Formats: sequence, structure tokens, C-alpha cells
Amino acid sequence: WNPVRRGGKHPQDLDFRGFVETDAEIMALAGINVLRTYEPITDPEVLDVFWKKKIFVLNSVYLNAHTDVGAIPGKMAPVMHHPAVLMWVVGNEWNYNGFYQKLSMDAAKNLLKGAARKVRATDNSRPIATVFGSVPPAWLLQFVGDDIDAWGINQYKELSFGGLFDQLAGLPTG
Repeated sequence: WNPVRRGGKHPQDLDFRGFVETDAEIMALAGINVLRTYEPITDPEVLDVFWKKKIFVLNSVYLNAHTDVGAIPGKMAPVMHHPAVLMWVVGNEWNYNGFYQKLSMDAAKNLLKGAARKVRATDNSRPIATVFGSVPPAWLLQFVGDDIDAWGINQYKELSFGGLFDQLAGLPTG
């Protein structure tokens, strides 16, 4: 969820408070019960609206390698104990964008691990997710280990999932 008015620009025109009432109502009517943000929600009142609609939030707290990992706890603190926060999210298609700083895969995977560990040190009560472009390779799952609890996949195969589910079935599970 990335509420920016028509003609606005991300991230400077993000308006969580301005869109949350209407968007949460539409989401609830559509049966949506979980959403993922593209920027962190740090306003408990925004989360209150989602919570009243029975919508959980996967709150993204680290997306750009330009940001110091040390800033993560400050993004989490205002909402860390809010019941609407289901998981914390680190990264969005970072294998494609190098965390928006064109990092190599090696640097990006190390940054992911470091950011996830900072999240876990700040709040070990909730799972940590990341979003990968396509299916992560087994070597990456092994490298990351327990630092990431859930993997989101953005799959770009036009109108088909292709062999996505077969690929997932072939990955190690633990």
C-alpha cells in the first residue's frame, strides 16, 4: 500500500492519514485482510484504522540501501507493539534493484542479512519477511537462514505462473 495522490510523487507525497479511512473500507469490502507497505507506517492511528477493519500490516522498515541500517529501530519504535503489525519487511525486489543503489548480489544479500538482524534485535516477537523478484535460489535461502522467516515473490511471467510452484516445491524447507 502506497497512498500517493494522483499526480503526486513517491515518497514525498505519501499520505497515509489522508487515504487510510477510504482505502481500508474498500479493502475490507474486497475481503483483504493483509497488506504490505512500500514505506513504513509509523503512525499508530493509521494502524488503528486497519486494525478496526481486521486488516493486518506487513510493515516495510528497510527498502533503500542509501538508508543506514541503524535507522531501522526508529522506524519500528512508534508502532512496535501495535497489534495490526503482523510482520516487518526488509527489501523489495532487491535482487533486481540492488536496494535502489545498484548493489551487487553479494553486497545486497549481506545487507539483507544485516538489516534483518537489526529488525530481530529490535523486535524478536514478529516474523521478518523479504520480497524477492522471482524464486530465490537455494544457496540464498541457505545463506540467509533463519534471519528471514517469510519470502514474498514478485513473479513476472505475463499471464502465467510458469513453473513457479514446481520451483518452490524443489527448494529446501529448513
